Amino acid sequence: MLEDIFYRRESVVDIDAAVVGVSRLRWTALSPKEANDATCAREVMTRHQFDVLPIDPGSGPVREYIKTRTWGDYSAVERCDIEYDEVLPQQTPLYAVIRALAEKNRHHLFLTHEGNVTGLITVVNLNCRQARILLFGLLSDLEVRMGRLVQAQVGRAVSEDEVLAMASDAVRPQYEADRQQNIERDVVEYLYLPDLLKLLQKLGLYERLGYGSKAERAQFDKLVKLRNAVAHPGRTIIEDVEGVQKLWRDIQVIERALFRIKRWQEDHGSSVAEKPTLPA
Repeated sequence: MLEDIFYRRESVVDIDAAVVGVSRLRWTALSPKEANDATCAREVMTRHQFDVLPIDPGSGPVREYIKTRTWGDYSAVERCDIEYDEVLPQQTPLYAVIRALAEKNRHHLFLTHEGNVTGLITVVNLNCRQARILLFGLLSDLEVRMGRLVQAQVGRAVSEDEVLAMASDAVRPQYEADRQQNIERDVVEYLYLPDLLKLLQKLGLYERLGYGSKAERAQFDKLVKLRNAVAHPGRTIIEDVEGVQKLWRDIQVIERALFRIKRWQEDHGSSVAEKPTLPA
């Protein structure tokens, strides 16, 4: 049945470049006449704190832009042609946009539809709500799957008391308060990402997933900072011009871990893969 296709989508978060970027109809741009005046361009860029300004003729294609020579420094700007390696179709998935920004070492990309420039996306746009939703979905998937790995060991390789002893300070009071209210939840459901990482280490699960070195395991500690930034709207995800490279590295750590965990779960039966653990 055709309707069954909608039930077979793996990702529940589908965000493309156009959702995050700024369209030509809404962007701040310079006219060709304004672009000829470097002082005018600097004033506009300084006022809006923009490092990239399209040159928009109003009618006809957009082919040029003004940018700061150094990101965040509006004292010197230069006029540039839009080249092939700095455009992406506006329907490009956000994952691919982040990868392109990181691997091309760019702070911006122009968005196109049928070859015409229709919008702009910069690293600053990655602090938006839609990007947070995408990243939170990835992190949640990772936490749930880590929780299932740990949960399968509780009662065998580790006791509930040992789990609570290793957990964050806020975990035991909430766990005991719920028990007094006759709320029976698995202890793993109370754990935060740092707690899960400690238990992965203690139970030797890192090694089983192929993370044998200390350097490989240290990658996961950086995900705690990312999760805190994603979960709290007041914090920025991209803090500096190198932030997009850091973000892409974190995404790769998450996706590689999900790949390995899924494979491990397939090899060890559905009982591990299907337990409904929901870390806090």
